[in-house]
Amino acid sequence: EEPLFVGLMVEDEVVYSAFSPWPVGASGTGSAIHRLGILKDGNDPSSWIAATPSAGSEAGGIEGWNRFYFPGGGASSDPMADGDHDGLPNRIEYLLGRDPLNPDGAPWSVITRAEATGDFLFEYRRRRDRDDLPLVPRQSSDLQHWINAPHDEHVGYDGLLEIRQVRIPVVGPREFLRLESPVED
Repeated sequence: EEPLFVGLMVEDEVVYSAFSPWPVGASGTGSAIHRLGILKDGNDPSSWIAATPSAGSEAGGIEGWNRFYFPGGGASSDPMADGDHDGLPNRIEYLLGRDPLNPDGAPWSVITRAEATGDFLFEYRRRRDRDDLPLVPRQSSDLQHWINAPHDEHVGYDGLLEIRQVRIPVVGPREFLRLESPVED
């Protein structure tokens, strides 16, 4: 036995190709392939996109994001803090791909009404590469009792953003919707 020996272990191995179905936009163009989330299967071509190369960082997920936006830490870096006072806590800003220091930015949601049924349609955009935390649309008719919204569907992609739509049937005088990122115990 060698007490100072540190064994090496393969954490993840990916076999990829420069041809479809892999992102061909990275082949010889100066772009690189980027994994769309730390929990995605590395051998699945749909887990990758072609994008500008980056140096990466020693920390990924929300921890790396937090270090980028709040290098000094402090109260403003808390996941539930809202330093830019736009009504979105840092945890949600991270999942939506927003800047937690700037309340301005592209709209991240749209609410419309389905003419045929009268249902409300809530469309939101979530970063595809942020799969380390859950983002759950929840609805209520009284602001006291919340359930997972049963009609949350994938609509499409816009670069790194996944477009999702929640259909909210109007069954009572009012319905409420919120996006939650439940904290795991």
